[in-house]
Amino acid sequence: MTLFNLFRIKVERLDTSPLFGSSSRTASEIIRSTIEKKPSIQIRKGPSWRIGNIQHITTDVGFFALGKITKSTRQLYDEIHGDIIEQSFNEAPHTYIVVDLQLQICAIAQKTRISARVINIAKNLEKLLNAAHEKDIDRQVTITLSEINDPEKFIEMISNAFRVTRFEITFSPPNPFDVDQQFHKPMEALAQATNAHQGKTSIKGEQLETAILENLARSAASAGNSANALIQADEKAKPVKKKLEGNPAIVAVEDIGTEDDKLSLVERIRNAYHQVRGSDQQS
Repeated sequence: MTLFNLFRIKVERLDTSPLFGSSSRTASEIIRSTIEKKPSIQIRKGPSWRIGNIQHITTDVGFFALGKITKSTRQLYDEIHGDIIEQSFNEAPHTYIVVDLQLQICAIAQKTRISARVINIAKNLEKLLNAAHEKDIDRQVTITLSEINDPEKFIEMISNAFRVTRFEITFSPPNPFDVDQQFHKPMEALAQATNAHQGKTSIKGEQLETAILENLARSAASAGNSANALIQADEKAKPVKKKLEGNPAIVAVEDIGTEDDKLSLVERIRNAYHQVRGSDQQS
């Protein structure tokens, strides 16, 4: 069984000019072209990371391998000369990645041989993608990956609480779609207008409206942002701070070897994302 962790993949402009003007490529075009360059990068003096084996599952979904390339040696017997020799070669443990350009979702397969934590694989992929276009016309933008958490446990704690007295949510420059329109979207617009990479909003009250907090939690999770709440479980309990973190959204599949397997994986990824957003948000 292969487990894929979900991440939000976004394109953000580094200056205050409009992100996608009439002469600019779209976010999807930038991400697609960057991946198709099959970029490589060496992290400090350690291994290099490379993209390869690119497949287009649909017009909007790409599937590729991300390899961690290291130097290794093996001991061999040379029958011609009767000697034992050492031969150097490049070892390439790798994992698989799905990028859905329609939803701007990146799914990274867990691979402990590369890293015990998938978030570290995502950080190196982010560095790799940004290194690939730093010298071209899109050098003024950056590609970011943010972990998507499953918000269900966090929402359950909010909905079952005696009361919630404080709620905080982070926000970053906007995606083109699918955030809470009434509250989250204006905050993202503020981040873009002020050239901020991230911000935080905090609200306090004697008893906050949990239905709205639940919507904000789903919006934050789907955007790869974080949230926390000061929750009083019952009338006699002390308020406790609970966070939307540590519960990554994961998709499990048995096989990814055939085209049908990959199409099934894409469907599961999209269903998992819609569950994060909530059934009323599905398109």
